Amino acid sequence: MRTSRASAFLRGVTIAAVALLLAGCGTDPFAPVPLSSGPPVLVVGDDGTVTYRQASSLEPEDDDDQGDERSLTVEKEIDGVKGGWLECGRFLLAIPSGAFDSTGTVTMSMPDSTAMVVELEIAPKRLNQFRVPVLLSLKTTGADVQPDSLAIYWYDPLDRGWVGMATEKDLSSTKDCLLNLSSGSGSGPVDSNDSGVATHLTHFSRYSAGKAGW
Repeated sequence: MRTSRASAFLRGVTIAAVALLLAGCGTDPFAPVPLSSGPPVLVVGDDGTVTYRQASSLEPEDDDDQGDERSLTVEKEIDGVKGGWLECGRFLLAIPSGAFDSTGTVTMSMPDSTAMVVELEIAPKRLNQFRVPVLLSLKTTGADVQPDSLAIYWYDPLDRGWVGMATEKDLSSTKDCLLNLSSGSGSGPVDSNDSGVATHLTHFSRYSAGKAGW
């Protein structure tokens, strides 16, 4: 009798411990984990030299005139039925045909073109849920960094944290998408010598590129 009660008690303790573990880590142990303090973001100098800075330290200062000079904004009307592309610094958006059902104004902005953080927007906002994933790529050509060492992150405004995304370590998907958009006439802003990383987006937000596995 005592043995039976002891076994039942141990089973209860084990189940409680597992429940606490799942509650603390989420029900899916492989789910993306928000990175509240921000990943080490890639910073590329004009000469291709590479450093890293925490994402939280990249907010522009009110009196940072140099930061204003380095800021970039690109805006383009894209027919979502036909698709298209636009480029901002080292970041490239390739929008496949059928991504959305009408024409939208897509905006890419970088507070500092040397720091790999980009804000993506589309107007009207109702189009910000894509039927076919859009490709966000970062070109590393000319930079002293290996694509295998990088990942792309998404900023989740609800959790106020950065989330690591599935990142392709080359631009093959980007090249294929651009080739389809150009009807076989060329690959547009990416050629066979370009290197980089890419990820698939279902919506626009703020993204960064930095150290993988952080």
